[in-house]
Amino acid sequence: PLSPQVRNEFYKDTQGVLLVYDVGQKESFDALDTWLAEMKQELGPHGNMENVVFVVCANKIDCTKHRSVDESEGRLWAESRGFLYFETSAQTGEGINEMFQTFYSAIIDLCDNGGKRPPSSLGVGFTKEQADAIRRIRNSKDSWDMLGVKPGATR
Repeated sequence: PLSPQVRNEFYKDTQGVLLVYDVGQKESFDALDTWLAEMKQELGPHGNMENVVFVVCANKIDCTKHRSVDESEGRLWAESRGFLYFETSAQTGEGINEMFQTFYSAIIDLCDNGGKRPPSSLGVGFTKEQADAIRRIRNSKDSWDMLGVKPGATR
C-alpha cells in the first residue's frame, strides 16, 4: 500500500474509486470500512462521497476452495451503500472487462449529470435497515436470534 502522504494526493477531485478485496481473506473485506473512512476524512467537510462512483471488486473468485467472503455478503455491503459490485478474477480475467466498462460508463454518466451520481439504474438496492436485518439473519446462531427475539417468546 502507498504511504498516507502519497495516498492523500489521490483523493482530491476523485471521480471514481475501485475498492478491491480478496474473497479468500476476510481481513481485506473488513478493511473496506477503513478505506472508506479515510477517504471521507481526506475529502473533508466540503467533499461529497455522492460525487464519486464506487465499484467494489470481489477478486480472486477463481480460488473457490479458499473463499471466506461469499457473494451475498460482498454484494450486500456494496449495494447497501449505493456502490456497484463485481465478482472478478485478475488471474482468469473473469468479470474484469465488464467491471471496467461499467465503471467508465458510470463516470461518464456522472460527468454528464453535472458531477453528481445519477440515481442507480441497477435497481433499488438495500436500505441500511434492510442491510442490517440481512446481516443479523446471516450471523444469527439459531432461529430465535434470526428473528431478533429471546428463546421462548410467543410472538
